[in-house]
Amino acid sequence: MAEAGSPIVVGFDGSPDSVGALDWALAEARLRGAPVTVCHVDQPSAGREPGTQDGAAGTRDDAQALAARADAVLAESRRRAARLAADVEVRSEPAVGDAAEILVQAAHGAELLVVGARGAGAGQGRLLGRVSAHVAQHARCPVVVVRDGAVRLRDSAANRGRIVAGVDGPADRGKVLSFAIQEAARRGGTVHVVHALDEAVLQAAPYAGESELHRLHQAAQEAFSAQLAPHAGQHPDVAVSVKLIRGGPGPALVEASADADLLVLGARGQDPIGTALLGSTDQTVLYHAACPLVIVHDER
Repeated sequence: MAEAGSPIVVGFDGSPDSVGALDWALAEARLRGAPVTVCHVDQPSAGREPGTQDGAAGTRDDAQALAARADAVLAESRRRAARLAADVEVRSEPAVGDAAEILVQAAHGAELLVVGARGAGAGQGRLLGRVSAHVAQHARCPVVVVRDGAVRLRDSAANRGRIVAGVDGPADRGKVLSFAIQEAARRGGTVHVVHALDEAVLQAAPYAGESELHRLHQAAQEAFSAQLAPHAGQHPDVAVSVKLIRGGPGPALVEASADADLLVLGARGQDPIGTALLGSTDQTVLYHAACPLVIVHDER
């Protein structure tokens, strides 16, 4: 669990998505009263690490080029931060190596790790976009994946403070709802829960008419809402609504994200995100959600 004063760590490589990630991190830092650590990770030329003996002059040139590029990228992030959130404390951390591992390590003890959905591209040695799935799985803190377009969509609309929570099984409910409700409370907003209906409930009545199916659906929704009540009690002022759906939840989550500030999902096991929620629909949610995606882990 992050301690008071823990930073929000954001990966930044100058790509449009990482700019969106930085903007989101700065806005979130204002809400939380937290500092921001901007982490730029670069890698040396393919096949050679800094300090190897493949030509001392070449190694020095590589190191100097990497340092110069890191300085330029981080200077860009500082200028943007000063313009958008001068009241937020911002630190810079350049690094060279494997972006996925370095970002995971940098996020130890952080409140959040924020990354762009896609980075500047491996061709230039900047791997941020490629590692978003890795950090989503391995980071100890919640991970926020931001698309530049999603941030612009939110900036162009009224800030509704609406948080969408995709809830799968019982293991998801506590961590996802707790995060979603706290975020809604910070924004003076609401939480909209999307949950895939247990098909076994309907298969038990294969010949039921429309009225009976409606009754079963209503009963399932009431039962699920009752299960959520203890979590909703954390912030009684935050309104929580529930939508039960049939079939794969991907399209419903994308639709619900259209007027949301955040889409919150839970991570379980070796799959970065719960199989019933993302599994085969992870690309749909990640690349089509109209708001930033938050992946919440169990405390560890």
